[in-house]
Amino acid sequence: AIVDYKDGYYLVYDPASDTRTGWHPFDDFRGDISALYTSSIRWNEDKVTVDGWWGKSTTRKAQQVFGTPKDGIVSNQNNTMQKYLTHCLASSWEFVKPASVKQGSSLIRAIQKKIGVGQDGIFGPVTARAFQNWLGVEKDGYIGDKTVRAFQTWLNKQ
Repeated sequence: AIVDYKDGYYLVYDPASDTRTGWHPFDDFRGDISALYTSSIRWNEDKVTVDGWWGKSTTRKAQQVFGTPKDGIVSNQNNTMQKYLTHCLASSWEFVKPASVKQGSSLIRAIQKKIGVGQDGIFGPVTARAFQNWLGVEKDGYIGDKTVRAFQTWLNKQ
């Protein structure tokens, strides 16, 4: 089943083995294109795959852990902050123009509360560095592979 898509590639999930089988170019896709936008997979909410990509399964698990509404989407994020979220998949993050950012995300507000920064619900570089400090990884202000892996590992321990 298709579980995520980004930059001309789609990610395949094998429910029988509960593993992701890898990224594939859209050019190789031989199925209903709507499968790239919707998925019937029921995620295992006990564990997320520690793969360094913050997609829908990581978001759902985080929403479960932080007690926020579970829709698999980090909503209302300022699109100018997207450059700091290098390993956050667009299928799970809603980026909007700054003028239309209304209230940020309840998940990000909950994370901000946990890590002790202002709770505006927007994941920017200040939140990123505090998040990295809390996770014990290098504080560069970019949510990349190592930061997401550390967060996924933390989520799996909750």
